[in-house]
Amino acid sequence: MSTPKSPSFPSTASTKNTNAESTSTTNEPVANSANTNSNNKNVASEASRKDLIHYVNIINLFLNSSVHTDGDTRLQLAIQHLYEGLEFYPDAYELKFLAHKISIKEGDMSQAIESFDELRRLFPDHESLKEYLVQITHSVRYQSMDDKFMFFLKLPARTQKDILRHSAEYHEMDGEYLDACRIYVLLLKAYPETVAFYGSHAAQLAVKCENENQPLPVSNSYRKILVEDILPEILHQKIVVYDNSLPPEIPVYQPKISNTISSTSQPNSSQSCLHVTYSQLKSWLERAQGFYIANKDWRKLFEVSLGVMNSCGYLRFESSPRITMVDLFCDPHELPSKLFSLLNQKQISLVNQPFMMHDSAPHSFAVSMGIACFVLCCHEFYEYVAGLKSM
Repeated sequence: MSTPKSPSFPSTASTKNTNAESTSTTNEPVANSANTNSNNKNVASEASRKDLIHYVNIINLFLNSSVHTDGDTRLQLAIQHLYEGLEFYPDAYELKFLAHKISIKEGDMSQAIESFDELRRLFPDHESLKEYLVQITHSVRYQSMDDKFMFFLKLPARTQKDILRHSAEYHEMDGEYLDACRIYVLLLKAYPETVAFYGSHAAQLAVKCENENQPLPVSNSYRKILVEDILPEILHQKIVVYDNSLPPEIPVYQPKISNTISSTSQPNSSQSCLHVTYSQLKSWLERAQGFYIANKDWRKLFEVSLGVMNSCGYLRFESSPRITMVDLFCDPHELPSKLFSLLNQKQISLVNQPFMMHDSAPHSFAVSMGIACFVLCCHEFYEYVAGLKSM
């Protein structure tokens, strides 16, 4: 059998002596051959093309630990099918999302963050992405130590705040107010600088939760999250109180009706003060006082009451409110006299407080504290009479 001959090309010398037409004619078979090979390759690629759902399913299969293969092999097979799928479906959300998950599995967090930002930019309304943010937040709430929690920890602070805010909004839009409150609490505690912007909304949402689920005992889960989780964060802020409504120039947080994810949207959360109406603050304080009276936690009762008046500037303490509380409770028998002495002291004119009570009338917050003190005295009197407590 004779050996096949290699294709022959004109020599350099003969090419120089050939006109342009003959040169073009000579090269046509080569070009045709290249085009034929390319077309054959495309035909072969198209023949191997599979539905998008096929790639999604098989990649998920290899990412699933139930497959009886070692982890590295599964990951490499998943990557192989991902590349093949992206060749045919380069813009598919499903494959881009799987690429993000694979980056986390590989431990390449910088690539995982980059792909996550791309998903939020290209697919801001995708339901699957919204669900993913909720799943991440769930892992954060319970510190599940899974891939989603570890990924969250690697995110920049701005993105972490976005995820928590968006997740809270989704729960709120779905009517899951208690879950929304819990996520707002995560946001407020992890990032105290957000309290001035989101704190008031979180507190009002907790109040809404309780109102919509009546009848309830005074000590209930909705009031508990307001009193023990949200209000303490609020009281770390300087509070400016207004009579009826906030001035139009004060930005008020409202969950986005569009429920859209964006990697660039970030509301103004850099306010230095918490702006509230008098009726809002009064409602929060009354609910806190009722909660602590129901639980007979008198120290907490006066702590939150004095804390509200301190944050608003309605009371000035010679030392910190904490030291004042220690002094009030060092001798329970002297608590009423010390408390009323504190409440009756002449206050200096308040700064940055548009709403003021008349000078000749005690502030309503002081009145509520006086009532709470009276309740405490009645409770102790009952315990003495019933023999539950000795002098």
